[in-house]
Amino acid sequence: MPASPPLWAEIAIPPRPDLIRSVQQMARTLADQCGIDAARGARIELALEEVLSTILRLSFDGLSPDDARLTIRCESAPPYFSVTVIDSGLPFDLSMVPPYDPQHPETADRLETGLSVHLVRHSVDRCSVLQHGRGGMRFEMAWLLPAAPAAGPDAPPQPAAPETPPEPVESVRLLGEEFAIQIARLVFRGYGWSYVYEDVYYPERLAAHFRSGAMKSWGAVTPSGQLVGHLALVRESPDAGALEWCIAVVDPRWRGLGLMERMLQAAMDHANTCPEPILCAHAVTAHPYTQKTCLKFGFQPVALLLGYAPATMQFRGIRPELSQRESTFLCARCTHPLPDQTLYLPTRHAPAIRRLLDALGARPPDDRLIVTDTPPDLSGRVTNYASVTAHCINVAKIQIESTGGDVAAILARERRRLCGERVDVIYLTLDLADPGAPLAAQAAEQCGFFLAGLTPMLHPAYGLTFQFLNNVDVDFDSICAHGPTAPWLRDTVAADRLRVDNGA
Repeated sequence: MPASPPLWAEIAIPPRPDLIRSVQQMARTLADQCGIDAARGARIELALEEVLSTILRLSFDGLSPDDARLTIRCESAPPYFSVTVIDSGLPFDLSMVPPYDPQHPETADRLETGLSVHLVRHSVDRCSVLQHGRGGMRFEMAWLLPAAPAAGPDAPPQPAAPETPPEPVESVRLLGEEFAIQIARLVFRGYGWSYVYEDVYYPERLAAHFRSGAMKSWGAVTPSGQLVGHLALVRESPDAGALEWCIAVVDPRWRGLGLMERMLQAAMDHANTCPEPILCAHAVTAHPYTQKTCLKFGFQPVALLLGYAPATMQFRGIRPELSQRESTFLCARCTHPLPDQTLYLPTRHAPAIRRLLDALGARPPDDRLIVTDTPPDLSGRVTNYASVTAHCINVAKIQIESTGGDVAAILARERRRLCGERVDVIYLTLDLADPGAPLAAQAAEQCGFFLAGLTPMLHPAYGLTFQFLNNVDVDFDSICAHGPTAPWLRDTVAADRLRVDNGA
C-alpha cells in the first residue's frame, strides 16, 4: 500500500493572545487526522498555550503587533507529530525563565513563566529551543504518533518498479562544480530534505568543496546534460586516513540500470591511486540494497552505529518512513596496508576485534596484539580528547587521543553534559595503539557505553568505537543485516548492550 501523503499546516499571526485559540484548533484538527487520541490532543493544546503565552510575555514585551509575527507549523513526520513555533520578536533564552519547583509552588515567579515551561516539558515527548539569530527563535515540540502496523516477516520493503527513463545515460564521469545545483536537486529527489549531510542542499557549499578538493564526485549524465546519478568521495575530517563514498543517489526514474555500481567502480578506481588506506561507507539498515552493493565490491561491516541518522530520513521509492532512528553498518575495504602498530585489546572485546580485523584483512601479527585489562600506571598522565556535536543529525563524537588516569571522570562529565544538551547518540572512539585503551574501555562501560565495532583510519588507524543511547529506543529485530558478518555483528552489539545495561 502506498504511504499516505504527509499532513502539515502553517499559520502566521500577529503576537496577540486572542489568537492562541485559533492556533490550538489548527493543531488539534491536524492531530485528530493523524490518529492522535483525545488525551494526547489535550496535551498538544496545553503545550501550545503555554509556549505562546511565554513568548508573548518575554519576546514581545512592549512591541507593537506590527513589528513582529509568530509562525506556527504543525506536521506529521513519522514517527512524530511536531509543532514548531518561530518567534521573530525580542531575543531571549531560557535563562530568563525562573526555575519552577513543583514541591514548592509558592516560590513560583509572579507571571508563572517557570510553571509554563515546566508544563510544556511534561506535556511533550521531545522539545528543544534553538536560536537562529535574524531567523528568530524556534520552539520545537514533538509527540510520538500512534504505532503503525508492523510489516509481516514475509513482506520486506521492495524498491518501487522503475519507470521507463525519459532518456538514456550517455556516460558516468567525474563531475565539476557546475553540477552543484543538479546534485542538490537530485538528492532531494532521492531523500527529500532528510539527507544527513546538510551541505548537499547548498549549491554554493558543494561548489566550495569541489574547489578545495574536499569532495570528488562521479555522476551519470544524459545526452541533454541532466544528472541522474551521483556518488562522492569525501573525508570525515582533514586528518582522517579514510575516504568515504557517500551522497549516493539515483533518480528514481533511472533505477535498475546498474548506475550505482558503475559510479562506485569509478570512485574505487580513483581511491586505489590515493594514499588513504581505507575506503568506507555507511550502509543503512532500513533496507539491504546498500549492504549488498558493499559486499559485492569487497567492503566488510566493521561497526554497527546505532541511531546514526534521524528517523525523519527518507528513502523515496524504497522505504519512505522509518519507525526509529536509522542505524548504519560502517563498511570498510583496505586499499593499502594499515600502519604497523602494536595494539592493546580489552580482554572482553578481543575475540570480536580479531574477527573484525580478519574480515578487513588488516590483522597484525599475534605478537603485536596485547590482550590486557591492566594497563601501565597512568596516574600522572592527563587524558587528551576531542568532543564534537553534529547538530544536523543530533549525535556527538568523543575521540580519546591518549588515556590518562582522569579518563573515568572526563567520560562521566562529557556524557552528563551531552545528555543535558539532549544529544540522541554519543559515539566514543579509543585508539587501540594507546596502552591506556583497555582502561578507557572499562571507564566507558561504567558510564553506560557499549560496543559498536572498529572505525579504522577515521583519525586513529585502529579505532575501537563504543556508543551511548540517550533515551533512544532501538529495535534490533528491525535492523536489516545482510551477509555473513553483519548478522553476527548486530547480535554481538545487542548482547554487549544488554550486558552493560545489566551492569555485568
